[in-house]
This record gives sequence, C-alpha cells and structure tokens, in this order.
Amino acid sequence: MLRDTDTLLPPPVPRTLTAIAPQSRLWVVCSPDPTRQYAGLDAGQFVSAVLGRSKTATWSIDDGWLSREHFRLTAVDGAAVGTGPWELVDLDTRNGTWINGERIQRGLVRAGDVVRAGATVFVMGPGVAPEDDLGFLGRSAHAAELRQQIRILSQSDRPVHITGESGAGKEVLAEAIHRASGRKGPFLAVNSASLNQNLAESQLFGHRRGAFSGADKDALGAFDAAAGGTLLLDEIGELDVGLQAKLLRVVEVGEVHRLGDPRPHPVEVRLITATHRNIERQMQTGQFREDLYWRIAHTKVEVLPLRERRMDVMPLVDRVLTLAGVPTLAEVARAQGRAAWQAAEVVERYLTYLWPGNMRELRDEASRLAERMKLQRSAAASSPLPALQEALSTRLLGQGVREAVVAGAVVDGPDEVHAQAPNGRARTVSQARDAGSITATYQRPTQAEIDRYEALLHDRPALLQAIRAEAQGNIRAFAEKAAFVLGRQPDTVRRHVYRVLGDALQSMRGAR
Repeated sequence: MLRDTDTLLPPPVPRTLTAIAPQSRLWVVCSPDPTRQYAGLDAGQFVSAVLGRSKTATWSIDDGWLSREHFRLTAVDGAAVGTGPWELVDLDTRNGTWINGERIQRGLVRAGDVVRAGATVFVMGPGVAPEDDLGFLGRSAHAAELRQQIRILSQSDRPVHITGESGAGKEVLAEAIHRASGRKGPFLAVNSASLNQNLAESQLFGHRRGAFSGADKDALGAFDAAAGGTLLLDEIGELDVGLQAKLLRVVEVGEVHRLGDPRPHPVEVRLITATHRNIERQMQTGQFREDLYWRIAHTKVEVLPLRERRMDVMPLVDRVLTLAGVPTLAEVARAQGRAAWQAAEVVERYLTYLWPGNMRELRDEASRLAERMKLQRSAAASSPLPALQEALSTRLLGQGVREAVVAGAVVDGPDEVHAQAPNGRARTVSQARDAGSITATYQRPTQAEIDRYEALLHDRPALLQAIRAEAQGNIRAFAEKAAFVLGRQPDTVRRHVYRVLGDALQSMRGAR
C-alpha cells in the first residue's frame, strides 16, 4: 500500500519517433475530388506552389468551392528541403482559407497544422501510403512505424512493454501483435487497476477449492485462461507490490502457483504489459520492483497520443461510420454542393480537436455522428449531414487545437500578424485576441495541474480535502475534473479514488 507521502509521478515525455516519410507533404484528408483523397503534395519539391481549381495551378483539385487559384504555399527557411515552415497566402478568395480552424489571409503552416480551403481539408506533415493496417489503423508515420513493430514483435514470444496515454491504443496494439503472431490460444486483457484488492491474486493466478472463504470450486486465473495465447496486463503500474513478486516468478520460470495448490504448474503464455505511468520513476519511489521491470520491459514500444498523429484521426472515424452503415465524410464530400462544405467543416473540427480521451473519446464522438446521420437518412433530409451544431458535441464545437494564434502567422511587423475577421476585414492578432475570436477556448492542462492531480490520487488526506473543497464532497464531479486534466476516463479515476479512500469514505459521508 502506498504511503500518504507518495506521489504518482507524471508520465515521461514521449520520445520523438523517426518518421518513415522523412519529408512533409500537404496531405488531402477530405475533398470532393476523389482522385486527390490522401494524395500528398511533396513540400520538399517546390519553392512556391499555387493550389486551386484551375488546370494550370501547380496542384489542381476538382472542388467547386475552391477558386481557380486559391492559395499560394511558399517555402520559408528550411522548407525547401521539406522541414518547414511554409508561408500560406490566401489569393483573395470568396470562400476563404483556414489554418487550424481560423480564417486567415496570410499565415505560417508547420508540420501538424490543418488547412481548409473550400471544401478540401489538408494536413501538413509526414504520412504514409495505404497498406495492410495489421489491426492498427492510421496513415501517420507513427502508425506505420507501429505496424513495422507489430511485424517484428509477432515473430518472438518475449515480453513487450507498451507505454502511452490512457485510450491511446495500447490494447489495440497488443491485440494486433497477438493476431500477427499466429498463437493458437486466446488474447486476454486484464486491467490491473480494476482488480479487486482482496481477490487480485486469485484473479491473476487462480485458486483451488477451499483456498479461502467462499472458494467453493476451483477457478482458473488470467494466466491459465490465456494459456497458449497472449495476456495483456494493462495499467501494470497499478499492481500491488506484493503481487509484483508473484508475477516475477511467472515471468522468470513460466510457472503459476494457484492459491491453495501445494505446488506450481507450468503455463505457456506471451506476456504484454502496458501503462500510462513512468515506471522507471515509480521504481525510484519503491512503487514498482526493479527486477520485475527489467523482465517485462525486454522490448518497449510507445503509442503516441492522438493529438500527435492527426493523420490517424479520419481513418478511425471512417471505420466507425462504415461499421455503422453510414457514408464516410469523404464520401459525403464527393457529392459536391452544400454537403461537401458541411463535411469539410466536420472534418476540420475532428482534426483540430486535441482528443484528451484519445481513441476512446474519438469512437464515442464518431458513434454520435453516425447516429445523427441515421436520423437524417430516416427523415429523408436533403443532406446526409445535420447542421454543425447537431453533428458535433459541444466539446468539438467549442474546443480545439487553437492554442497558437493563427498558427504563428507571418508578420508585417513584430506584433502585426493579420487574421481574417468574421466581417471579412483583416485585423491584427492583438485586436483579435482582445475580441476573443482567435484565442483558444480549450486550455491544455499545465504540467503543474497534472502533477497536482497525480499527487492527490495517492495522498489520502489531501485527496479528501480536495474533494470537499473543489467538488463539495461529490466524488463523481471530482473524478470528472481530474480525468479531464490527466487525460483518463472518469470511471477509472473514480474507482481509483474509492480504493485510495477506503474506510475514510464513511467519515466523509458522515461529514456531508
């Protein structure tokens, strides 16, 4: 059990993966022009390029919402070799150009930025061509690297340790490794954070009849249930230190000792562990056994959060929509007309949102969109998409990636960066900031906030005080706030709070 002075240290800074596509491209993510879908303009092959509807443009796109010459993209600094940034200039178009959700006249485009022109949406950055997804969808360079890891790791039975934020896709990656391995047994995922504290040993290793009160029959543990297959121990950083010692023996000698059994028995299972925590720092505080870590971390793989791999967003959305039996947004856009503009607006919101809940949140949002599209179809509406306010949740309508003003747009002077005002007149960033039209409505939690909530979740007295002071004693409300800051699911945080508080819950209820 953790001491009241222990803190849950913040996760490590994600390492920068080497992109499979070394140079950035301006990728078409959604467009009425089907020939341009997921095509990319190689940003390292030009000094200046004009994009538009004209056949004489450097890159011609058949989008009726585009002007004949819509915008010019010019290399700045190192952009000539594909490293960016690039200056984007709207060529006085009627329908406008947006960078990261803000209409601009002139701005800088960097890797990761989202550009919308007419009904076509682009993402600047490394990307990959279509290929077998191996169970891990995505067109980002990171997704391609993970698929390469799947191919390599599936050839071995050694333990794998996966890190990444909650909901980033760690379980998806683990299952993909299992499927590619061809192992005959099942894939079984166990969340260590959800194990019953009193029954955790039995849940993992099993028990014999009569091993403890209520054990009226033999029961298999997770290791035996996954025999011949793969066992994923998710949130391994939550596992009790005492159980870590028993897990170490399984990893070292391949034997499981069931409760009440006089002798251990062999088990053949591939072990994959996952966590959003910094296990190496947990070792320094005694929260995790060092000998176990070096056994399970034979190979380490990191899954980056969704906000750092925007090229993966729409393939994931498309999968949800397709399974729901409704058109993808790219298919809607091909109808041209008003529906294409609507589709581009929705895609832009999906791409500029930060997705603190990662893939879980994205699946929920895409499922919501699918339901709205089904209602449109049943009502025989003229467009397959409802109005933007109906198609998206309030989170996507009011929040996004707008942390930088106009993506650091090009300046006429030190402080005079021009953005397009809603009335069509250009104005400076300082004026726009004062008016509140460009500044972010979404504020990414600071590291200090993250550290504070991480510490609270392992400090019972401080946790009690915070719940009373910040949520008037409402654990659900506190868990939702903490989950937002930490990028986790509210239910997971709430269960953790109940475990930490334990018998203190009674005194808390009495005080209310």
